[in-house]
Amino acid sequence: MVIGFFSVILFGRLAGNEVVGVYFFILSIVSTTDGLLNGVMTACKKRISEHGAPAEEILGLLLVVTVPGAIVFAIVISAVIVLFDLTEADVSILFLVTFVPFVVSTAGVRMIVGFGRVDTAQWIQTARTVLRVVVQLVLIVVGFGAVGLVAGHAVAMTLGSIAAFVFLGIVPQLPGLETIWSVGTFARYSVPGGVISRIDESADEMILGFMFASGVVGDYGVAVRLVAPALLISSVLQGSLGTRVSNLDSRDESVAPVIKKNLAFTAILSVPIFFGVLAIGDHIVVTAFGSEFSGASPFVVVLAASRVVKCFGSPMTSAVGGLDLPRQMVVINIISALTILVGAPAIAVVIGPLGVAVALLLSTVIRYVLTALVLVPRIGFRSLIPRQFGEQLLAGLVMFLCVTVADRILITDWTTVALTVGVGGIVYITTLLAVSPETRIAVVESSNNQFI
Repeated sequence: MVIGFFSVILFGRLAGNEVVGVYFFILSIVSTTDGLLNGVMTACKKRISEHGAPAEEILGLLLVVTVPGAIVFAIVISAVIVLFDLTEADVSILFLVTFVPFVVSTAGVRMIVGFGRVDTAQWIQTARTVLRVVVQLVLIVVGFGAVGLVAGHAVAMTLGSIAAFVFLGIVPQLPGLETIWSVGTFARYSVPGGVISRIDESADEMILGFMFASGVVGDYGVAVRLVAPALLISSVLQGSLGTRVSNLDSRDESVAPVIKKNLAFTAILSVPIFFGVLAIGDHIVVTAFGSEFSGASPFVVVLAASRVVKCFGSPMTSAVGGLDLPRQMVVINIISALTILVGAPAIAVVIGPLGVAVALLLSTVIRYVLTALVLVPRIGFRSLIPRQFGEQLLAGLVMFLCVTVADRILITDWTTVALTVGVGGIVYITTLLAVSPETRIAVVESSNNQFI
């Protein structure tokens, strides 16, 4: 994540917000339109995580569906973009280049997570990011612009997919009827749910690309990447939590303790990031990306707020999926996606591009409330808003006050911005450790690989 973050800063300074905006727009189309295949991946991940599952057959079914499906789907979507003149012709070509590698690589990593090997999945993604940045940097320097960014992404995804299936260490087999039926009973809900969830997760940048200039997409995209570290803990927990809940539920064991323990610390990074950008977000944006991206400042605060809520909503969504409740997930995804599809354009017409970020925040809150309604009867309400979150908010408020004071008397250039960010981080960590005994215990457990 750190490598990806600094690469966005570098590419933004080398290529400008127009080129970066086109790249983000392509990625948003890719990640929004793979919904059908994403639903198949979700079903295979659910079944492969269960006790005694026929892993070889499930992996074979995944490959039989996703590889040909990705090729056909890429051609169809590219043709639709061209025939209906939805955007520039180059976009359809760039989409075609990167869609299949994206789908196959995602499928491989998802299966590794399904086995509970989250560490392996994270390291594959890290290596993939390093390779992507190196290739993209070379192509940008040579002068390929957005084409170079997309091509580098495609190369890294292709090699990442190979690595993922090698690390799985399983020889796929043709699935039997029982395996097909087992996966199919879940997929009948996860496939439409996958389409809707992809819209919910990725449609914001796509909507911006269709409504506004690519420069606005560039500003929004760098704001998204600036607050991306807020989801670091949540993204790790999201993968492992769903797998654990699925395995425990298949054994008829209680899932409440593992959900409660993970939710206690999922927002530990998102809280200080929110209060930090609330205090000096404009300084951080200009210092990191340059004055050309100053338009990203209004997006940052709203997106950071949505990340605080998403830190709870995403793991809770995984928990609902792990409990084998695909019908409830479809309903949640439909309502959340409709909020984006209808709310984002409507609010954007009234208040401008910032309306897309506001709609995203609203959608995230709705998702949290709906997943809570599903989980409360099973684990209780107090588990969904743990006391540790209140301690994190307290530490964040103390940090906000310190950073706000420092902003008024200290910030003059990029060095003082960096110093202020560092001071804010120290204040947050120190305050949190002082007020939260559970956090102190978790730090020790994590260092001994006992926590997650």
